[in-house]
Parts: sequence; structure tokens; C-alpha cells
Amino acid sequence: MQEPFDTVPLIWIVQEDTLAKRLPVYEEKGLQHLVLNWKTAFTRANVILFPDFTLPMLYSMLDTGNFHVIPGSPVDVWGAESYSKTHEKQQLRKDNGFSMDDMVVLVVGSSFFYDELSWDYAVALQTIGPLLQRYTRRNDAGGSFKFIFLSGNSTDGYDDALQQVASRLGLPQGSVRHYGLDGDTNGVILMADIVLYGSSQEEQGFPPLIIRAMTFGIPVVDGAHCVFFPKHDPDALLRAFSLLISNGRLSKFAETVASSGRLLAKNILASECITGYASLLVNLLYFPSDVLLPGPVSELLQASWEWNLFRKEIEHSNFDTSVDSSVVYTVEEELTKHIIDTSKNRTELQDQDALTGQDLDLVTEIENFEDYERLEMEEINERTERHLGVWDEIYRNARKSEKLRFEANERDEGELERTGQPVCIYEIYGGAGAWPFLHHGSLYRGLS
Repeated sequence: MQEPFDTVPLIWIVQEDTLAKRLPVYEEKGLQHLVLNWKTAFTRANVILFPDFTLPMLYSMLDTGNFHVIPGSPVDVWGAESYSKTHEKQQLRKDNGFSMDDMVVLVVGSSFFYDELSWDYAVALQTIGPLLQRYTRRNDAGGSFKFIFLSGNSTDGYDDALQQVASRLGLPQGSVRHYGLDGDTNGVILMADIVLYGSSQEEQGFPPLIIRAMTFGIPVVDGAHCVFFPKHDPDALLRAFSLLISNGRLSKFAETVASSGRLLAKNILASECITGYASLLVNLLYFPSDVLLPGPVSELLQASWEWNLFRKEIEHSNFDTSVDSSVVYTVEEELTKHIIDTSKNRTELQDQDALTGQDLDLVTEIENFEDYERLEMEEINERTERHLGVWDEIYRNARKSEKLRFEANERDEGELERTGQPVCIYEIYGGAGAWPFLHHGSLYRGLS
């Protein structure tokens, strides 16, 4: 019978990359059944929805043609605000070896390159070379300029590569540092004074890292957003950067940029996201002819998130964004636990059930004795006279045995006519019309 839930439209919204990071691990460990289970789950959905264009690339192994991207989500703003409730810039700097007098500049690039030092950073180093040489050698009011790069993994030797570049540029020791995207990304952004974003390619969506930086109230120097500068133009970058610095501290202009950026990030892409979801539902759902249809998507005037619905949750939440509590690990543990338990039980049973020579002799003796008993009983039964009984009793016993058989439950028409019992034909509920009954009793109904 066809599963009635297969006809229910399903939209799966994927907001994280945890599973994408685990998929290569599953393949390395030979856990192909985990990949297959996730692919089956992704296939079941009518649409797998992502909030930015980087996630579909990470999940390409599970792509079955139902991936869709609607840019924009309150998750980044919500995550940044939640993180700032439980973390302080001063403590983060202290933990990472920076002082409050240091001017920390965070350099980020395209998130399309995750596992390798991308062309973005090679271009960025060439572009900001004069900037590094000018500011890292300054020592204003006891502080110094520190440039940190956020890219790739924290264990892939990026820091050594950056230190070599810094040495060739003649930069002071410790003025350049690397952090990986697999660490506490929010903490790295929060402890920065300025965020410098540069990408060698045109991206389709607004970078999530920039949204988080703007939410933290950090001024951003960008080739496309906030403080503008032409790409691959070191002089223009130097001029734009100098607008944010005054006597070794953030200028008034930088504070204005940070404040306006925080307001802009609050509802950035909200209108596009809301209309995108509405258009998706219009194309996915089919309504009966007697239903009053909603208005057209073009009439939607919602241009901001309903933050009043989130505010109470944000203020009273103890959620720590640095702790990974994804359901992926729960599913992984559940599915691999069965394999581990089965393997363990099999090993224990093999150890316990190992037969010795004495056991084999005993089994052979028991089998020989059972064969002797069986042959003796057959000979006794052949010599014994049996009373078959009257015909009516034999018929009743035969009918009784037939009733006990499973296939005898379906009676033929002749027997139904002889006994005078009515016939009832059942129909299976199926399709969209059966959805209201999925949780309210049987999926069958009698027609006659």
C-alpha cells in the first residue's frame, strides 16, 4: 500500500553546514548507510531550502534536483545578538592574546572556499600590502595594529603561510594571525575593531559574516557594502581605511558607520526573503476550487522581520552559539550505535558459542537417539488400528482446521451466499483528500 504521507508537501529548511562537514567523515569511515539515509531524507522533501548560495555547494553530495535558495534570514542577526549576550569583547581579546589598546582588523573573503587558502586571500594580501606595511609599524598610545585572517580550517598550516608573507613584507612579529572557520567564528568577529571584506568574485547573496559583523556594531570596509572602495585598488582601500582611523582609535565616522550598519543588518533582505517564501508556497501548494485564495505576492508590503516574536526568546535564551547541538550528531549516534552493538554482540556470541570436540560428540549422540525414537514411533503407529469416526465429525474437524488458516479468512462468494452474510467492499483513502484524516482514525472506509 502506498504511504499516504508521501503526498504531503514537505519543505526542509537547512540553516547549518554541520551535516555537510560530516559527510566526508562518513565516507572515510565507510558509513555509507548514513549517507544513503540522509540522501533518502533529502529526496523525500519537495524542496530543500537554503538561506545562502554557499550551502548548496557544500551539500552537493545529497543533491537530487530539489535544492532551492532564498537569500535572507534572521538567523545571523539572531545568532549574533544571542552571542553578544553571553560574551564580552574584552574577555575574548584577553583569551586570544590581544589587549584593548590593540586595533584589531579582521580580513574575511568569499566563503565559497572553505578547505583551501583561496585566491581571495592571495589577492587580498596583495591589495592590503601597503595598508599592512603602513599601520602594523605604528604604535599609537601603547597599542598596535593587528591583522587577523579568517579562512579555511585552523589546522591546515595557514598561519605559517601568513607568517611567511608577513616576513617578506617586513611586518613586525605577531602583527598577522590566522583563525579558521571551524572555530568560534562569532568570537573572532566580535573582538575585531574593523572588518575588511574583499572577494575576487561576484557573490549572489549578502555575505553572512558581514551581517554578523554589522550586528555586532563593527564598521566594515567592503568593495560593495558599507565603506566603499574599488576592487584591487590598494590606494582606494588605504583612503577608505584611513577614514575609520583617528589617532590610533576608531574615528567618529567609524562609529557612525557601525551604528548605521547595525540598523541596516536588522532587516536586511527581509522583504526579498518574505516574498521568496510566498512565491515558493504559491508554486508548491494546490488549493481546492472552493477555497478562498490568498492575495498575490506582489501585494505583500512586509519589509521587516517580526522581531517582537523573537525578542522574548532572545532575551531569555541561554543558548550558546559556540556549542554545537545539531540533530545531525543525534541521528549519527543512533544509526551507528546499532552497528556497534551488533558487532559487539556478534563477537561475544562467537566467543561463547565456540564448540569443543566434546560438544560435537554430544550433539551427534543426541541426533542418533532422536532418529531412533522417530523410527520406533513410526513403526508403532503403522501397527496400531485407528478409528476414523463418522463423516460429520470428519467434516467438522476439516472445516475447523480451514478456519484456523490465514487464507481461509477471505471467503468466496459461494460460501457467503450459503451463509447469507453481506459483502462489504473497502476503499483506501489516498491523495490530497486524505490529508485531514491522517491523524484521525482509519485510512479505510466501507462502500457497501
